[in-house]
Order: sequence, then structure tokens, then C-alpha cells
Amino acid sequence: MVEDSKFKLDGDKKNHIKKLFEGQEENDNSGLEDIKYLLGRKLDNKEIQELLNKKTELVKMEQELALKILKIANPEQKRIFK
Repeated sequence: MVEDSKFKLDGDKKNHIKKLFEGQEENDNSGLEDIKYLLGRKLDNKEIQELLNKKTELVKMEQELALKILKIANPEQKRIFK
């Protein structure tokens, strides 16, 4: 994914972005295991709300990751990405 980027990235930037992806993948996997376990059972409203909260948290983390990648890939545009 990083190699197919539209941006020209030096080695340090590529490595930094790869580390961000690896950290995000670990977070996603742990969250998904919880979700898979809960989906295997009959859920009540409280459990459904917990799943929605976890999913919202994962989406927020992915958005933060994307913002960090944009900042790393295109530092001269930092003032746009607040």
C-alpha cells in the first residue's frame, strides 16, 4: 500500500507509515476478536451498544491514522491538516 502511494516518500517516511499501519492492525485485530466473540452469542441492547462503541472507536483510530499518514507524506500541507 505504501509503495503504491501517489506521494514520493523517502525511506524514513515509508518506515514511519508502515509502523503506523502495523500498530493499527494490532488494534484492529484485538477489537475484531471481541466483536466476533460477541456476535457468536445472542446479544442484548447493552452488548449491541458496546459493539457500536468499539466500532466507532476503531473508525476514529483509522481516521487518525489517515491524518498522520497525510501529514508525514506531505509535510508542506501541515497547516491544512489540523
